[in-house]
Parts: sequence; C-alpha cells; structure tokens
Amino acid sequence: MAEAIASNLAARLIRQLVSLATNKVIQKPEWEKLRNSLLAVGGAKGTDILVTTRRQEVVDAMRCSDPYQVQKLSKEDSWELFKYRAFTDGGVLETEAFAALGRRTVKRCGGLPLAIKALGGL
Repeated sequence: MAEAIASNLAARLIRQLVSLATNKVIQKPEWEKLRNSLLAVGGAKGTDILVTTRRQEVVDAMRCSDPYQVQKLSKEDSWELFKYRAFTDGGVLETEAFAALGRRTVKRCGGLPLAIKALGGL
C-alpha cells in the first residue's frame, strides 16, 4: 500500500515544485529522514524542493544546494507592509489609535514579513 502511494506521489511530482515550510522543532535525525523521503518520492529530474526555515541546522540537515538567506524587513518597510494589509481593501480606517496599535504590533513582529502580513490582515 505504502509503495503504491509513494509511486503515485512520485508520478505527480515530476517537474513540480515541492514547498516545505518549517515551523516545528524537529531533531536532526527526523530532518534527514524527511530529506531522504522527499528525494525518494520527488527526486525526479526537474523537481525542485523548496525548504523555508530560520534555523541553520535545518539547512545543514537538509543539505540545501543553494540556500538563500532572506533578511528581516526594515522598520519602514515593516510599517508599509502592515499599513497595506490593515488599512486598504476594506480594512479598518487608519485612525491615530489604530496606527499606534499597528506600530506596536509591527515592533513585536521583529521584521518578519509573514508575521506582519498575518497580523495586518486580522
């Protein structure tokens, strides 16, 4: 049964992009198992595996061939992203009180775009 599922999955992953967003703490042996499974199932020529993480040990365990380190947003860019998400397209009116709350929220996000985007969209 497992072989049939793996075979079916492998056929569907040919020339595809596999995206893996990591947000759980997993020990190195589990990362290596995950990497080996992804290579076995989706390792067909033309298949890309995209791993996102903030942890260098994940990059090392997954043996990423071409890592790209994304920098945190500046305070100004963070605020612009938050404003775009919170105050446009049917969002709340940008009042002084909401702007102050937004600035405190942006500060707590520490320049992380995904956090800013998520909280700005609430």
